[in-house]
This record gives sequence, structure tokens and C-alpha cells, in this order.
Amino acid sequence: MYPKMLYPEQSSWMQEAKTMGVMSSSVMLMVTVAGSFISPTVTFISPLLYQVIILLSGIGIWGDLYILRAMQKIAAAVNDEEITHYVRAWFALRVLALLILVAVIYVYHPRFVVFLLLISSVFETAGSIDLNNISAYLLYHWYDVVVLVGISIAMIAAARFLRDSYELIATRTRMKMFKKVGHWYYLSMLLVNLVFIGFVIILIALVLQLIAFSHLPKSIPSQTTVQQSSGA
Repeated sequence: MYPKMLYPEQSSWMQEAKTMGVMSSSVMLMVTVAGSFISPTVTFISPLLYQVIILLSGIGIWGDLYILRAMQKIAAAVNDEEITHYVRAWFALRVLALLILVAVIYVYHPRFVVFLLLISSVFETAGSIDLNNISAYLLYHWYDVVVLVGISIAMIAAARFLRDSYELIATRTRMKMFKKVGHWYYLSMLLVNLVFIGFVIILIALVLQLIAFSHLPKSIPSQTTVQQSSGA
């Protein structure tokens, strides 16, 4: 059974969700592109680098907040509280992970940023780095590893909640693009957090997210229409 909208505010909710989704997707896409250019070109550690990382994290949280609000509007429009539960769990875990990252960088910025750059370089130049030295460094700074693993687990769990919410939205709105967004985003988080690659996949997910929100309909098909389409 698909819920039928009973509220006259449905059209305005969907329009607000479309506006917020397009705006936040555009901002997050620009932030991701900026971050992908900054990371590989940084060859020194300076206070400016810390400020840039914190700034990008802050903008990312702002974008996530607008995605949260947009998806809550859609959940209200289709009368599905499960979408709200999933997207709130995603937002809480993602913000927690970003705040921990910012706090660790702020308190232990020189060592932890060097650690992140070192780990990234292992996968960028695999085969040309002495892995014995890397192993020794990781054992000596085991607490950095613990923090990074914790952040990665939180980000992956958050991505799964977001994927589930997008799948529900795809079902309720009959827009398959949202399902693709969820799958690409979850895959990108797995790759970035497990092997520190996948920025291209994040860009694909964000572009799909922008397209999906920009094509969000003003109204949801009625229960009868959806059931007939499903039975066809």
C-alpha cells in the first residue's frame, strides 16, 4: 500500500524540497571538487591547511542540513515517517564523524593531518613506498588509526541510512534516479573510507543527486495510479 496525500500543502512541500535539494547538492558538488583539488596539491603543513579542512567540513555540514530538510519535506509529502527516521540517522552519524574529524585536527592537527596524507600517499604511490616503515609508523601512532577507523565506520553507517532513505523516496515518487543516487553514494563512502579512493564516484553521486532533485515532481501520484503502475 502506498500512502495517498491528504494535505493541500503537498505541492509546496515538494517545491521546497526541490529548491533545498538543488541548492545543497550544488554547494556540496563544488565543495567536493575543491577538496579533490586541494588534497593532492598539498605538500606542506600550515595553519591555512587546517582552516581549509575545517571550512570545507563546515560547509559540508550546512549542505547536509539542507538535504535533511529537503528529505523531511518529501517524507511529509508522501506521508512516510520511515524516510524521516533513516535520514535523521544519516545526518546524526555524518555530523558526529565530521565533528570528531574537525576536533582531532584542531587539537592534534600537525600529526593527524600528516597521518592522513601519509595514508593517502600509500594508495596513490603503491609499490614505491617502504611498507615496513609505514607499518612501524602505524603501530607507533595506533591512536590515530583508532580515530580514523571510528570515523570511517560512522561515515559508512551514515551512507547506508541515506541509501535506504533514497530507496524509499524512489519508491514513493516513482523516480528511479533517487535509487541510483543512494547506491552510488554508498559505494563512494565504502571506497573512500576503506581504500581512500572514490572521489570520482562521490562526484557521480552528487551529480545524480542534483539531477534527481531538479526533476522532483510537484505532486505525488495517487495511491490508485501507483498501484495500477505497479500491477502493469
